[in-house]
Amino acid sequence: MSKNITELCFLLVEDFYGDLSAQVFTTLAQWGRISLRTLIQNSDLSAKQVYHGLTVLIQQHLILHHTPAASPSYYEVDWEGAYNLVRSGKIISLVESRLGTKAAHVLSSLLQLGHAKVSDLEGAFKFGKTKAAVEVLANGNDRILSADDSNVHSSEHSRVTSKEELHNVLYQLIQARFVAKVHHRSYLSPTDKQNEIEELVKDEEFPGGKTSGPKARMAFESSVLIKKRKWRDEEEDVSQFVQHKNKRAKTNGHMVNGNGRHILASASEEVTLGPDLVLRVNFDRCATAMRSDKLAQHAQRYLGEATARVYEALLHVIEKQIVSCKPMQGTKIADVEDLDGTLDVCKATTMDVLEYLEDDPDALELLGLDPGGANGTHEREPRSKKPKLDEGHSSIKSRNNTLHEVETHLRLLTEHELSFVEHISTRGRGEYAVPFNSLTQALRDFETETIICARFGTVAARMVRLLKQKGKLDEKQICSLALLRVKDVRCVLDNLLEAGLVESQEIPKDATRQPSRALYLWYFDQHRAEQLVLDTSFTAMARCLQRVRVQRAAVQGVIDKAERTDVVGHEDEFLTKADKLHLRTWREQEEKLLAQVARIDDGVALLRDF
Repeated sequence: MSKNITELCFLLVEDFYGDLSAQVFTTLAQWGRISLRTLIQNSDLSAKQVYHGLTVLIQQHLILHHTPAASPSYYEVDWEGAYNLVRSGKIISLVESRLGTKAAHVLSSLLQLGHAKVSDLEGAFKFGKTKAAVEVLANGNDRILSADDSNVHSSEHSRVTSKEELHNVLYQLIQARFVAKVHHRSYLSPTDKQNEIEELVKDEEFPGGKTSGPKARMAFESSVLIKKRKWRDEEEDVSQFVQHKNKRAKTNGHMVNGNGRHILASASEEVTLGPDLVLRVNFDRCATAMRSDKLAQHAQRYLGEATARVYEALLHVIEKQIVSCKPMQGTKIADVEDLDGTLDVCKATTMDVLEYLEDDPDALELLGLDPGGANGTHEREPRSKKPKLDEGHSSIKSRNNTLHEVETHLRLLTEHELSFVEHISTRGRGEYAVPFNSLTQALRDFETETIICARFGTVAARMVRLLKQKGKLDEKQICSLALLRVKDVRCVLDNLLEAGLVESQEIPKDATRQPSRALYLWYFDQHRAEQLVLDTSFTAMARCLQRVRVQRAAVQGVIDKAERTDVVGHEDEFLTKADKLHLRTWREQEEKLLAQVARIDDGVALLRDF
């Protein structure tokens, strides 16, 4: 990995888990995949300290390890897991918006613990006390949230108050796939898992071990893909740990999780999870949810809030069919239909979207889907004072009208030039799919152009867009197409070349290879530009975190004084005006720096994870 992301991950691990774990992490980052003996020899730590540091890192899923047959165990850094530390607060806010504050509280505890058994979580939550024993550090800006500092966990209704409620909340998170079961293969790197599957397939289906030839290679890749999906289903299956039992239904009939979002578990059903079930946060699912939110925000810029909310509902329905934003490693089969008969195209019908919207009793009203305006912007017709027998969403006529409104919004998304949605068939009043690849690529193009425009001006962004459309061009062609002078074009191109955002290719006109007798073609490499932006982003995030440390160290004495048990709650009595001013200034500066880290992370997620 590059130096920039190594520095950033080291700062994150040190902030969250201390110097010892950070030193073990740095040694593994520098030496790569090594055995335990090599790690002890090169870490300048005692064996006991290395064991302790490794235990913490493995518990937090920051280290991957593999033990081959008749070989020692090998350890390596999980870079994605280490970087995900910066998204802790963002993930908790996302879960709160989807499933409510109780689910966010439980998930924040899992983020702090790394992974935990259900029985351990039961012991960690002190039911009946004023607040749970498991509390996590946070300030709401991409750090793990705190039960004291965050408004998410401050109210009484946000606390998990019983063992049964904890099991139900965990089951909601499992159903939504924000939480996953820990399997013994969870600590394998993608390469190790791929190698194990290939060896297993060769032993079971290819006794001779020969996979050469087009037909044999195709059959081998298909078998590997089927085995990989079988392993994935085994890792996600928690049915043996779940027991369902009915309970008396509530009088209100519908159960809402505090923020108007629907709960996945039935209100008349009580779930009991096995005490030995080990759970962890599923970051792949969180990345998928973040991508959906980003696409919905992008649609809102062009089509308005109401259409964006319908698009968001469609994305949420399709999310249930998506395992990860990234394709499986080694998948080379066509993504329409694989040889095992399963479809990779994720789709949903208009009826599915309407059913999702109807789960929230206020959703249709908030979306502006009442008759009177397709996009929720027109004035509604005044309602008659006379009662109607078919009034309400329960009537067939009213539901058909609402269904037509949803269908209208989906057609708007389909007909837009960015093709937010693709129409597949007429099943269920219209079946739709989302072209994630083209949409995310358009978002990445927009992100890079925005960065270039901010750094070098609108002329530079226009030239980059021109080079992407036309390919390799010389200066005269660029001047002709951009309607600019050669002097202006050359200055902008030199600045972009110095920053590494465009490339120049020299083509000699004759065998003398004189610079004056050469043709220079300019072109734009999208992948290289994205990598440069990522490296710059990692550096900027690391500098922000370092600045947070410096600002905190400058007022550390005042912070320690304010955190004393005899001072908490009596700040006016013990803190001077200067102390309060220093604390307020420090908090404002830290909030701005962490907010900047969160904004940079949005760009990183778009360029790398979506």
